[in-house]
Amino acid sequence: MYKALYRRSRPNRFSEIVGQEHISLTLKNEVINGTFSHAYIFTGSRGIGKTTTAKILAKALNCAALQNGEPCCECNICKGIDAGNIPDVQEIDAASNTGVDNIRAIKEDAQFAPTVGKYRVYIIDEAHMLSIGAFNALLKIMEEPPNNVVFILATTQINKIPATILSRCQRFDFLRPSVLTIEQLLLKVASKEDIAINSDAVRLIAVLSDGGMRDALSLLDVCSNVSNGKVIDESLVESIAAIPLDKECLNLLEAAINSDYELCIKIINECYVKAVDISSLCESLLRHCRNILLLKTCKKEINLLEISQKSLKKTQEIAFKISLNQIMLILEEIKLAYEKLNKSSMPKIELELCLLNLCKKLHVLPVNECNSNQASEDESFRIKNWQQVIECLTETNSILAGALNDSSAYIKNDTVLIDSENSIFLELIRNDENAKKDLKVAMVKILGKRYRIGPYKK
Repeated sequence: MYKALYRRSRPNRFSEIVGQEHISLTLKNEVINGTFSHAYIFTGSRGIGKTTTAKILAKALNCAALQNGEPCCECNICKGIDAGNIPDVQEIDAASNTGVDNIRAIKEDAQFAPTVGKYRVYIIDEAHMLSIGAFNALLKIMEEPPNNVVFILATTQINKIPATILSRCQRFDFLRPSVLTIEQLLLKVASKEDIAINSDAVRLIAVLSDGGMRDALSLLDVCSNVSNGKVIDESLVESIAAIPLDKECLNLLEAAINSDYELCIKIINECYVKAVDISSLCESLLRHCRNILLLKTCKKEINLLEISQKSLKKTQEIAFKISLNQIMLILEEIKLAYEKLNKSSMPKIELELCLLNLCKKLHVLPVNECNSNQASEDESFRIKNWQQVIECLTETNSILAGALNDSSAYIKNDTVLIDSENSIFLELIRNDENAKKDLKVAMVKILGKRYRIGPYKK
């Protein structure tokens, strides 16, 4: 029977746990010194080793040939725990066993001495799924636990665990591993399993796993089976994961920045025809926006980027051209669209509306031509479609519109600064409230946002 790669690669000792050294070292020392707790709670995101660590601790507590706090993994008890056939160590899925009767059965079972090892260990996975009655029953056991019983609760939602339970557990917070940490794990496993894979593919799998080592190994496993011995490259990972190409996402962002309405719709439709999930497309856009934001704000922290080497140059080019204000606007708009499309029956339209709205808003803020090293939140942007504002104003205030001929305007923060030497404009803007109101209404119609106004001073 085929055994999944993530199961074959599962750590067997504390020293093999990746990215959680603060936990593995503490647990190992507790085993050595005999200062371990009667109840633990392991919390953290999915697939980062909570249940695996719990099983290693269970082996260490019962191992017949303990080696400096590490289970030997060779004695019958260690092998039995790995195989899941030692009755003293029970792994309970709280998602399926949520009721009070399930916990009462544990309470009755815990009164008996261990049959093989030294301790009865109960590993309760997804512990937050237990009912209130089950938590109350568990609390009664934890208040006066038998000396030979250890509880290990694992959860992804620590906020749903009652405070009464938390106060009786030693808590360990599992850290979300970095992309670099997952890359190193994938390379190590690929070498051990004789899986041929290039660096771009490794990077993409690490990024797509979103901090889940189990997910990363599962995707590598599928890619390995599909590649049939050939080198796994980035395109294979993209096809298996059914994600949009980095190239398409970057082109879509660039089209929005250039206010190219037609190209935005074309790219979204091409992705749709290729059966790319719209939600996945939106997630990828958010990831690329984050990369651009990091390039604008954390230039030295290149390892924080979640991108392949092949797409790095294009991303840097986009980051160089736009301002911090612009990329933050793009992030906010796409994030709102992502929240909407997950609830909508027409997600494609939601994303199209988002990109068209961005084209409109970014048309007001032209691409920043200065070097990104000099960019700041206080820079001024010339309004490209200022003439349209003047034409709109003609319908309500032809005198002010005429005074604004040959003028230009800039946006700085939330103010439109108007560059005009016409004395009539200056007189109207300072003393005529109706003129100011007419101008602000015209700006809202064309620019899509309400701004304060003032004269531009050279």
